[in-house]
Amino acid sequence: MKKIIIILICWASVLAVFAQDTQPSDASAGKNEIHTLFNKGSGSCKIPLGYFIELNGGYSHFGHKSVFLPGISMGLILNHHWTIGLTGNFTDNPQGSHGHHSDNDSTSNRKHEASLNGGYGGLLLEYTLFPKSKIHVTFPLMIGGGIVYHSHKVHLSDSAFSQNEWSDHHFSHGDHFFVIEPGVKLELNVVKNLRVGLGISYRYSPDHHHMDTSPDLLVTLQTDQIDYYLLHSMGKESWEKLEKLGVPGFLDRAKREGKIINAGFSFHGRRADFKRIVDAYPWTFCQIQYNYLDEENQAGTEGLNYAASKGLAVIVMEPLRGGSLAVSPPPAIQALWR
Repeated sequence: MKKIIIILICWASVLAVFAQDTQPSDASAGKNEIHTLFNKGSGSCKIPLGYFIELNGGYSHFGHKSVFLPGISMGLILNHHWTIGLTGNFTDNPQGSHGHHSDNDSTSNRKHEASLNGGYGGLLLEYTLFPKSKIHVTFPLMIGGGIVYHSHKVHLSDSAFSQNEWSDHHFSHGDHFFVIEPGVKLELNVVKNLRVGLGISYRYSPDHHHMDTSPDLLVTLQTDQIDYYLLHSMGKESWEKLEKLGVPGFLDRAKREGKIINAGFSFHGRRADFKRIVDAYPWTFCQIQYNYLDEENQAGTEGLNYAASKGLAVIVMEPLRGGSLAVSPPPAIQALWR
C-alpha cells in the first residue's frame, strides 16, 4: 500500500523568552558577552545551563489553503549552543479545511458546522550557531506525532420516506500520524532574555491520511456498504491529481474495511490515457462513452476490448449521444445509410 507524503512549508514568527543563570567573569568578559539589539554586550555568562519558553505561530498548507498553527515550546539550553525540550502546535479551524473534499457532501454542498481540528508535537532538538551574536542561526528538529480530525453536523431523518422528522447528528473522524520536522531560523537578540526570529520548516508525515471515508456517508445513504464506487470523469490530469492525493490508498482501505465492494471509474479523454488508468489500479469496472459515432473517439472500440482483456466489466454511457442519435438524421445522411 502506498503511503501519503504530506509536505507542509511553515513560515513562523517566533517570540522566545530565555532565562539563564548568569555569573560575571572578568577573565572571559570579552568572549562571553551576549550582544543584543540595544547593547553591544550585556554581561557574560559562565553557567552553561539555562531554560527557555517559546511562543510561536506559523502558517501551514492543509487541504487547499493555509491554516494558522499557534504553538509553544519549552526546555533546557546547554552551553548556549544546544537546546532540548518539548514542542507542540495545534489548530482549531471552525471554517473546515478550506475547500478540502471532506467539507462537502456528495452534492458538493457545504456540510453543516464543518471544522478542522488537531495538532502535533514531540521532542525538540536544536543547535544554535553563534548564540551570543546579535543575529544568529538555529537549526531545530522536531520528532513526534499528532492527530488531525474533521467534524461536522448532518441532518438525518428517522425514515427514508419522512421529510418532517429531522435530528442533528455530530460526526468526527480523523487520523493519527508520525511527523519529523527539520527547520532553520534566523534569530535576533533584542535584550539578553528576549529573542525574536523568523524561520521555515519542512514537515514530513508519511503516515497521514486525511481521506478516510466519512462515517456519515454510509449513514446518509442508509447502507453499510457501497457496491459500486465510481471515480467520475477521469482523464490524464484528473487521474494524476487523484494519484498525488492518495486516492488509490483510500480505495484500498475502504475496500479492506468493507465500505466499498467494487471500485471503478468513468472516462473522458485520449485512448492512451485510458489504457494507463486501466493499468494503474485493480479496478472492477469502468464506464466509457460508446456509440456508432464514437468507435474511434475517446476509449473507443480498442479501449473497450483492452478493458475487457484486463477483466474489467464495461458500462456504456452516451449510447445515443445525449439523445441526438435518436433524432432522424438529414436526408443526405439517410441516403448514405441506405
